[in-house]
Amino acid sequence: MKIIFGNTWEVFFANLSAWSQLSIAARKYFLKITGDLNLPDRENNAVFRAEFQSCGFIEGDCLRLAPELRPLRRLMTSMHRHRVFNNSNFDLVEYCREHLTNADCITLCNSGWNPHWQTLRRMALDEHRLKSFIDCEQIETWEALPTSRAFHREACPMNDAMAAVIKQWLKRCLDGKAPLSFQTIAVEYAKNPELVSQALDAAIYYLLLFPALNNELEPVFGIIPEAGHNFNFTKPKFPDGIEKIPAGASVVAETPYLLNDITLLLVHTTPDGLACKTNGRIYKRQQDALAAELTSLPAYTLFATDRHARVRSAIDWSLNLKLIERSGSAIDNVERICITNSGRSWLTSSVGERLKAVLDTLLRSYRERLSRRTRPIYFGERHVAFASQSIHELEIFNNDNDPQKIVAESLGKCGTRWLPLDGFLNWQAEANNPFINIAANKARARFLIRDMTTSDKKRRWRDYVASFFEDRFFPLGCACLCQDDQGKYWFRLTPAGVYLIGASNHFDYEEPQSTGKILVQPNFEVVFTAANPAAESELARCAARVGTGAVGVVFHITRDAILNATDCGMKPEEIIAVLKKFSDKPLPANVATQINDWAASYRQVTIRPALLVSCPDKTTASLLQSMMRKKTSFINETTLEIEGKTLPELKKLLKKNGFGLREI
Repeated sequence: MKIIFGNTWEVFFANLSAWSQLSIAARKYFLKITGDLNLPDRENNAVFRAEFQSCGFIEGDCLRLAPELRPLRRLMTSMHRHRVFNNSNFDLVEYCREHLTNADCITLCNSGWNPHWQTLRRMALDEHRLKSFIDCEQIETWEALPTSRAFHREACPMNDAMAAVIKQWLKRCLDGKAPLSFQTIAVEYAKNPELVSQALDAAIYYLLLFPALNNELEPVFGIIPEAGHNFNFTKPKFPDGIEKIPAGASVVAETPYLLNDITLLLVHTTPDGLACKTNGRIYKRQQDALAAELTSLPAYTLFATDRHARVRSAIDWSLNLKLIERSGSAIDNVERICITNSGRSWLTSSVGERLKAVLDTLLRSYRERLSRRTRPIYFGERHVAFASQSIHELEIFNNDNDPQKIVAESLGKCGTRWLPLDGFLNWQAEANNPFINIAANKARARFLIRDMTTSDKKRRWRDYVASFFEDRFFPLGCACLCQDDQGKYWFRLTPAGVYLIGASNHFDYEEPQSTGKILVQPNFEVVFTAANPAAESELARCAARVGTGAVGVVFHITRDAILNATDCGMKPEEIIAVLKKFSDKPLPANVATQINDWAASYRQVTIRPALLVSCPDKTTASLLQSMMRKKTSFINETTLEIEGKTLPELKKLLKKNGFGLREI
């Protein structure tokens, strides 16, 4: 080891009582110095000089640190730098680099010639390794004892007597007395200095116990808190649910806002489409305009707060559902995102029908993966899968242990009860975690997660389950979220959520009850008296949004908006029915009349590109028609329209048959 060698423990325990007599300020000053006490600043030298002299830390009147105290300073400085017990940023890898040599690390890892730092981190945090050490009767039977090269015995040997002392320290730490003060170990050191020194060396070398300074800069000794927590941890039970909404709770989310985002996108793609880049993304100005019109979401960490990310998500979903498509415009040769016939049908469908189309797509993706046993295509690749995240380490599972199936089955236990969200996620991480409960015969999976600590496994699986709520259940209205008066979040699966996890073969969409109503003014303004996401989603199909908030004048009924809605297949009576559904008062007669007049003025024509060939005389035109046969039609006596040919194909054919070309 690097820090501890020679007479380090002898010097440490000899000066431990003197260290305790120093004030905290003097201890901090001592930890800053690197050599002479007069180096940092003379003002503090005078302040702490008397304290250092009384403790024998300096030589007489000289301000130089006593040479015999250098091992103490080296050890104290290291313990201060790596404060295991009161520092959330403790870096175990850096600790190993400072305390252990490369040979020590290679030996502990059984890794050949190169030290595996993440393996050392896993070893130090592994509660099973601690348990096997405490339970072994002879140290030779300890399963974690290094076996490679055998020079670990020369570097830091351990016998049964040393192991017995370390076990006593470990048990005291695990009983809730961690960390131990070095003052208590000093009593044992006074009785048997050699054995205690060797036990301390071995405990540090094998990453069983760690020395550090506490908040008062007193030296302590114990296990890493994370390992102690995992050692004493008992698996939680499935959280108890309640049938009714918690008292004093307010509903935070129940509307499928993803459907609203997709609907808004489809409305903006009619009739001319949205210009897009070669990668399929729309331009920033258009993205900003769409983001400003999105429905506002609650301030909760599980929701996507980035409006531009929601716009990109809506585009990805729409492409996957084939509601939009990328196509080149024949008019200005600009690539655009245009609405498809499926997208027009989407706008005329009810919310329940739209939601079922999305859920069926997710279920189809999941079932195809199970049947083919292939990796799913994930959301980040602009495709939509049942799971929004990938766990590559567990994708080698068979169908019975598939991560997505584990989550779906656990959600099936929820029923329609209200459950605490954090409690459910904690139960998933602690008791329903496939990383921890991985089958013994899954050798490849165990190899892939060999460097993951228990805390890493819990954190990874909790994030994976949380992604179902963040990217699937809440955006699609598959779960209802509420917050009680204590700030605690509760969730309940909706019929759509029960359908998505496969617990039901059908579902009836329950439209959220909204207290906010709208007022349709005779001047065609739509005023919201309170937030009503469902009304926003419906009105976005047939009215132009003018307000950025959820209250006040939000929409304006315009001729262009009515014509766009009619172009998508909505009838005037359907538009009027939507307004009446959410209106708090009867619809003004002039508004209904004007909607019918605007819709009646709608006409539909077809635009298509055409290739026209102008000939100098009738003879040339007739010769060209006979050559092209049925693919031409006369516009006038000397002008023909060519069908079924692209411009490059037509040029090649004409040149081959002796026609000279002049392009306009």
